[in-house]
Amino acid sequence: MSPRKYWASTAIEALEAGAHREISTTLQDLVQKYGSKARMDAVLCDRYRFSLRSIIVRAWRERRRLTSSVVQELACYAEANVTEERGLIEIGEIKCQPKDECPLAAALKADSETLKKLKAAIEGQPEKAENARRTKVLKDLIRLPKQKLTAQQCRHLGDAVFAFFCPPDAIILSTNTRDLLPLTEAIGKKAQAPDEVP
Repeated sequence: MSPRKYWASTAIEALEAGAHREISTTLQDLVQKYGSKARMDAVLCDRYRFSLRSIIVRAWRERRRLTSSVVQELACYAEANVTEERGLIEIGEIKCQPKDECPLAAALKADSETLKKLKAAIEGQPEKAENARRTKVLKDLIRLPKQKLTAQQCRHLGDAVFAFFCPPDAIILSTNTRDLLPLTEAIGKKAQAPDEVP
C-alpha cells in the first residue's frame, strides 16, 4: 500500500468537519457577505479553506491539552508551530533528526524480555508489510543490541514504541486499536479508542 493510503479518508473527514461548521449558513448570509455576483463555488472554496485552517491551527495549539501528561518526549524531534506558506499549512520538519543513534535505543535494548513479548504478539497477527518490518527490527534489537538503531528502523517499530514506553498505569488513546491492542495486552498495558472514553 502507498504511504499516503489514508490521505483520501483524512481529506473526506476534514471536508466533513469544515462543512459541519457552516451548517447554519444561509444563502442570504452568503449574498450579504460576498455580494450578489459571488460565485457559489468560489464562496464555498473560501469557506472550506478558512474553516479547515481554523480547525487545524486550533487542534495543533490544543494538542497538549488532550492528555494528562506527555511521556518520553523525543530529543530527536523538534516540535515546531504551525505556519502558513503560500496558502499551505506547514508543521515544519516531521522527520526524526537523531544525532547518532535513535534516542530510544538504549531503553529498548535494556529490556529484551518486553521486546520478545512484543515480537511474539506481532507474529500472532495477520501478515502484512508493516508487521514484517516491525518484527524484523524487534528481532535485530534482541539479537544484535550493539547494532545502532536507525531513524528508519525506529519508524518501522511504530505502535510497538507506544506500547513499550506507555507507563503501566496509563492508557494509550488511539484510533488504531486493531494493531495496538495485541501489543499492549502482551505486556500488561492498555489501549482504547478515543470514542470509548467515558
